[in-house]
Amino acid sequence: MLIKKIYRKLNFLVPDYFYLMRYGRKKYGKTFNIRKPQTFNEKLNWLKLHDRRKEYTVMVDKYAVKQYVAEKIGAEHVIPSYGVYNKFDDIDFSKLPDKFVMKCTHDSGGLVIVRDKNNFDKVAAKEKLSKCQEVQFYRLAREWPYKNVPHRILIDMFSPDRMLETMDSYL
Repeated sequence: MLIKKIYRKLNFLVPDYFYLMRYGRKKYGKTFNIRKPQTFNEKLNWLKLHDRRKEYTVMVDKYAVKQYVAEKIGAEHVIPSYGVYNKFDDIDFSKLPDKFVMKCTHDSGGLVIVRDKNNFDKVAAKEKLSKCQEVQFYRLAREWPYKNVPHRILIDMFSPDRMLETMDSYL
């Protein structure tokens, strides 16, 4: 158990190429052919190593991408935010509306939908978001755009109609 923990902690020292080779073997039972990629997964991993545009880091940051989208296609396509916080304890819930959505800016799945702030489980929300803030996508699968994204909590407007309307405009 201790050796596994040490191994996971030191994984970031392994160069990306060798890490991805081992990752492919472990997850898919075969080593990726990144030099001449043929499969979808091989091509994705080739991109991880060779396509490192700076704007990708902005695009994976849920907070920073709002400004990017507003500049490119207009602020009307961006769901309004109530704030961004470094940690859960910084949030002043008295200043928030009755309904809102909380999510981590750097991950996928770190989401809490609050339909009634007077009846939601703050302890469970804090636990979920705090755990999500610890996740390092770069370390898990060498998703390098996530490497420098600050681990914050973003609070957005809860508006199912607005979300559907925004998604419909892209279909």
